[in-house]
Amino acid sequence: MSSSAAAPPVPSLAGVYSWRALPRRVGYLLLGLVWSLSLGLAVVVLVAVGVPLSLIAVGVPVLLAGLSLARAYGALELALLRWTRMPAVTPPTWRTEKADTIGTWLWRRLSSPDAWRAALFAAVTLLLTPVTWALTLLFSVLTVAFPAMLVQVYLIPSLMYDDAESQSLGELLFSLMTPAEQAQWRIGPHGLDLLIGGVGSVIGLALLPLVAGACVHLHHAIARGLLARRTSDALRAQVVELSSARRAATQAEGRTLRQLERDLHDGPQQQLLRLQLDLEAAQRRLESDPGGAGDLLADARTRTRDTLSELRRLSRGIAPPLLQDRGLAEAVAALAERSPIPATVDLGDGTGPDGLGGDDVGDGLDPAVAQAAYFVVSELLANAAKHSGAEHVVVALGRVIGADGGDGAELAELLVVEVSDDGAGGAALVPGGGLDGLAERLRGLGGTLSVSSPDGGPTRVRAVVPLAA
Repeated sequence: MSSSAAAPPVPSLAGVYSWRALPRRVGYLLLGLVWSLSLGLAVVVLVAVGVPLSLIAVGVPVLLAGLSLARAYGALELALLRWTRMPAVTPPTWRTEKADTIGTWLWRRLSSPDAWRAALFAAVTLLLTPVTWALTLLFSVLTVAFPAMLVQVYLIPSLMYDDAESQSLGELLFSLMTPAEQAQWRIGPHGLDLLIGGVGSVIGLALLPLVAGACVHLHHAIARGLLARRTSDALRAQVVELSSARRAATQAEGRTLRQLERDLHDGPQQQLLRLQLDLEAAQRRLESDPGGAGDLLADARTRTRDTLSELRRLSRGIAPPLLQDRGLAEAVAALAERSPIPATVDLGDGTGPDGLGGDDVGDGLDPAVAQAAYFVVSELLANAAKHSGAEHVVVALGRVIGADGGDGAELAELLVVEVSDDGAGGAALVPGGGLDGLAERLRGLGGTLSVSSPDGGPTRVRAVVPLAA
């Protein structure tokens, strides 16, 4: 199996023979000789000189310069091909992570297969470009043959015919004819010049789009074969992305657990310890001071109620039985009912611009996706109650079909959670902040979090998670 990108479709005649793209294609082919004989030739010379000299270390900088220039030349060619309206070629992903030593950095640069393929591309185009340039120039000149003959015959005849030794093409052909043949050609030598120019222009106009299109498609095919991102590169990038997402999710989960541990220690644990002491004191005073024991029990009852409230607050975001038994929609509705700020849950009817799916929006969700969505809603409602000063909050849930956010930008079914309020605004994704923790948790599932919160409000926070996470 090839390691390159998927093979392109065979170009159609309509795609090759294009009058609309003709000016750009001719410009690319004619000016391409400049880039090829300057940048391309420089790449070939630097690499050819650098390879043997690198054995004695002197050529390493030369070789490095050649490969770096090859990368730049390849990027320029891909940009120019896009300018000619050819399909975009996805370039390779160059490694940008920081190297521990200069030797490691040099080795990555010099051993990159993509850089060597770019150098090979420069060498191939150095041979190919003069040929395509000559063909394009020939047929471009043919297209203006008739106007050129008009100028030659009628506008500047003195430049062509005053010199007895100078002959136009028509005069030359006319002089080679016998008198009888000359009599048959009543148009004369100048008329023959115009006829030759007209035929040349017709041929040029008919074939120039085909020749230019074929040449550009040939350049594009070579660029796709040597400069496109390979399948192995895409897989490596996907592995890096997944590893980063997993690391982000693990870090977010670790921070959440550490925060929960601190909150339990500073809140309910201390409350329960105090409750235990109060109950022991009340037990000792039951007989000697029943009134005082009753006061202690009343305090214990109040402390128990406060502890339960604190435990409910801390359990927010941990999947409740309602989420597992009744689904995301009802679990979110229960969160809205408990919100200190009046909250409305909008499940839509499946016909809106966001494709909201009604009461079944949470059906069949992966447990990890459902729990992440529940946690997002829970945290955003709590943030609105603490910081926004809002009078009303709207929670919207829906499913849409959209890009999954990966390099391939493939379409996928997405769960969208949006929480908006009419508060003072000013919310932002700050590194280490609460919203940043939510974003990292979602990134672990391949999702994203976006915030729109101008000063003065309103605030809108949108979470998007692939259902296939």
